[in-house]
Amino acid sequence: MSAPTYSFEGRIPAAVCMASIALALALFLFPLETLISERNYNAAMRLLDDEATPEYDIKPIPTLSMTDYFTALERIESARRFSPQNAFYYKKLAELHIWLARWSEIMGGLGEKGGVTGAGGYEKATGYLKEAVFFEPANPEHHLLLARVYDTMGDRESAETELKRAVMSYPVNAPLRYEVARHYLLTKRYGDAIEHSRALAVIDTSYMAPLATRETGIIERRSERYLSRLYRSYLFSAFEIAWRASKDKEVVRGITPDNPEAKEVMAAFFEWRGLD
Repeated sequence: MSAPTYSFEGRIPAAVCMASIALALALFLFPLETLISERNYNAAMRLLDDEATPEYDIKPIPTLSMTDYFTALERIESARRFSPQNAFYYKKLAELHIWLARWSEIMGGLGEKGGVTGAGGYEKATGYLKEAVFFEPANPEHHLLLARVYDTMGDRESAETELKRAVMSYPVNAPLRYEVARHYLLTKRYGDAIEHSRALAVIDTSYMAPLATRETGIIERRSERYLSRLYRSYLFSAFEIAWRASKDKEVVRGITPDNPEAKEVMAAFFEWRGLD
């Protein structure tokens, strides 16, 4: 009886098997729809990106082909269709429609069409942002952007609702509170601007020097490094908003936290503003 023989013809090489397994695992971990969405979004950003800057940002419309712009819009819309529960794509679509609508308004104010139209842009942005809120109700960025669109459209009541939702979603976040206070200031709701600048002053701790800094006497010497920390703090920004909303030094003093470093920020602000 002869020994059995084995043929290796037609066998799949081990490297190919491993690659197939890796691909199957990747598709399991990252669904095909997600990969397609990301590919479409990245293609859109390559069309829109301003290569003159190191970060991803959108080229100014005058330097951007409208064909590229609308192709990018279609790409992101395609990304949204493949990942319909991803709030990120809804927000990006809203931002692009807002961008185009604002440009159209500027050109209209100059008596020129500029070759583009933003007709219905704010309405489309509102629709997309409502979807983003539906999928990420606790994301304050969606509420804040939606509030800005509502205010632009003249719907102050809806804007107020979204601003409150933004704050409630993350009430102790200083950057968010700053944006809300600034929005109230820019829309001339000065009482609300002061109220939120007061909350910002309470929340912020960025002006407080580390213990090591206090021990080395840098505060007493008021070094450039220390003063730069004060100027860049959200407390300093809170003072600026409160001052612009009230033009009253007592209002600024009234929102100042009761600690020595906060009073240093107040003194630096008055000095910067040229106030006695």
